[in-house]
Amino acid sequence: MKELILVALGGMLVVVGACHKPITTAEDMALNAFTGSWELRQSVGGFAGTITYQPGNGNTIEYKSDRSYKVSGNNFVQEGQYHLAGTSRAGDWWIMRQYTVNNQPFSSKDSVRIQEGKLVFLPSANCCDIATIFYERIH
Repeated sequence: MKELILVALGGMLVVVGACHKPITTAEDMALNAFTGSWELRQSVGGFAGTITYQPGNGNTIEYKSDRSYKVSGNNFVQEGQYHLAGTSRAGDWWIMRQYTVNNQPFSSKDSVRIQEGKLVFLPSANCCDIATIFYERIH
């Protein structure tokens, strides 16, 4: 009788486990969309107007699923950790990046979105004539 009860309980656990669906938050979904390597393709607006960059220009951003990132280009490298947070506008995200230069901690906060397969850095609404920057996924 005890064995029958144990088998029945074990069977119920298997069924319950098979029916369980993982909970995915909006941030988890955004993290999946941002993860990968991106290369600079275009700058629109700002003081310089529109600038188009050719593939292979070497100005890249890589966001990893472990929430680390690396920005590189023109003999410049910045690495650190990042965090995503939603904004009041659906589809837009804040990317907060933390990094260290000469043992000094710094952080930056950019408003971004994924639009038509591109990573778009949006200009700050309360600042100067700053361009909208477009990156294209390369990996």
